[in-house]
Amino acid sequence: MNRKALTTLALFMAFAGPSHGQEWVGSISGWELRSGAKAAMMLELHGKPRWDYGWLKLGLGAGVGADTDGSAWIGGGVVAKAPLSNRWFVEASVMPGYYHAATAKADLGSDFEVRSLLGLGYRFDNGSALSLAAGHVSNASIGHMNPGMNGIMLRYHRSF
Repeated sequence: MNRKALTTLALFMAFAGPSHGQEWVGSISGWELRSGAKAAMMLELHGKPRWDYGWLKLGLGAGVGADTDGSAWIGGGVVAKAPLSNRWFVEASVMPGYYHAATAKADLGSDFEVRSLLGLGYRFDNGSALSLAAGHVSNASIGHMNPGMNGIMLRYHRSF
């Protein structure tokens, strides 16, 4: 990661402490990285659910991520969780944000990119959880091109 990506990650962590949210989520991923980067990581903060529709709980969240070549994304939006049983759950999110392409190969067509995610998770007795999620980054065809980027993420959830 380059200095800009590390600075963005450090600022996010400093201003979004555990006392302000319900859950930290850290993920590592193998993306279809256009730049040729080997991997990416992301850190998210999910607030307490604000809307409860019985089986579906919606809240707000924010995230920041970077890949090994220095491309970075920061954004925020709606996060959702739905229990399948006492331990299993489905998660989803849609987070518009700012994307910085570190190389010409990493260009996704716009600085505005939306990260969407759908995953399946398992919660442990201590409140932490693991999930496997598929994600997509796209500018919804508002940029000069929209190649998008897809990935699979292994995510660790820690509730507070």
